[in-house]
Amino acid sequence: MKAKEFINKRSFHANGIGYPIISFGEALDAADMAFKEGSDTLINQASQNSQKKYELGKKEMKEKALKLFQMFVEDYCHEAGFTEIRRESEHYIDVFTKMLEEKQ
Repeated sequence: MKAKEFINKRSFHANGIGYPIISFGEALDAADMAFKEGSDTLINQASQNSQKKYELGKKEMKEKALKLFQMFVEDYCHEAGFTEIRRESEHYIDVFTKMLEEKQ
């Protein structure tokens, strides 16, 4: 049961007062419930945000790794005279990309 439901069930309205009346003990119980609800919500939000940041970071690192490997295969191998590797660069990049995907 949520704090608001608890208050609605345990309170009563008096004539001329525009808010529900509840005992002090029940008010403390409701406050404790509300605090826990808020804490749980914050913990869940923080956990979800952390997971999103982790996934974004992982994706960014894979993109950087792929870009560096592509530069190595296309530029360095060409400059170093490894023309066969340069010609087959698309194949090597595809293999490297699949290896990155498998390491997830």
